[in-house]
Amino acid sequence: MSEVTFTIDSKTFSANIFDNATAQYLLDKSPLSITMHDLNNNEKYHKFNERFPTNTQEVEHINKGDIMLYQDSYLVIFYKSFDATYRYTPIGTITNPDSLEDINHKSDIDITIK
Repeated sequence: MSEVTFTIDSKTFSANIFDNATAQYLLDKSPLSITMHDLNNNEKYHKFNERFPTNTQEVEHINKGDIMLYQDSYLVIFYKSFDATYRYTPIGTITNPDSLEDINHKSDIDITIK
């Protein structure tokens, strides 16, 4: 597991990144600055133009702070917990996700991953 920093607008979060091909592909792109968009009032996503390696799993519950890949090109950060029936490739988790709900009030956020 690796630790990286996510800066969302002006707030900095630490994240534990899993040891898998998808997470490594993301780490190889860092430092990375992207804009993420709101979806379903519980997540922010960014669609990359290229495909990531995947190892999808059916997820029954998503926790606030989970970082996942949807399909093969959508990076997703969840800012609310909920039950789900989708397939994602886990990438990591924000270590202190309590203040992530602050991003709920913006439709787009700028994020830097280092």
